[in-house]
Amino acid sequence: MRGMAEVSLVDPTKRDTLLLLFFSSLVSILMHKLRISREIGFMLVGMALGPHGFRTLGQLHTLESLAEIGVEFFLFEMGLELSFETLFGSMRGDVLLGMWQFIITTLIVMAIAGIPAFGLPPAARLVIGGGVAPSPPA
Repeated sequence: MRGMAEVSLVDPTKRDTLLLLFFSSLVSILMHKLRISREIGFMLVGMALGPHGFRTLGQLHTLESLAEIGVEFFLFEMGLELSFETLFGSMRGDVLLGMWQFIITTLIVMAIAGIPAFGLPPAARLVIGGGVAPSPPA
């Protein structure tokens, strides 16, 4: 016979989703009234309910899938508000800045890796420099 602690009236995935939606909605309203960014509130909810807080949520893999869908909806919404002129107008400067950032970082790392104490051939220095150089996010 199962004890009372083992009996659940609600599927754990549904319970976790409902908890997430409830607290996210509550925090969204609170943050709006306090004139603070909602994203900060969402992170605080995740920290409080997750494994490093009260450990209220148990189905993290399911919630990660839900979060990925949320990011996709967010990107779709951003696409609705973005025009091609704005995208291509700002992209030229961003691409040049990202390219120069990559080239300069690669050259600096190659110079450091070229110190005789390391004794690396030029091809290895190039690979290390390119691997360490930051690439701008998509």
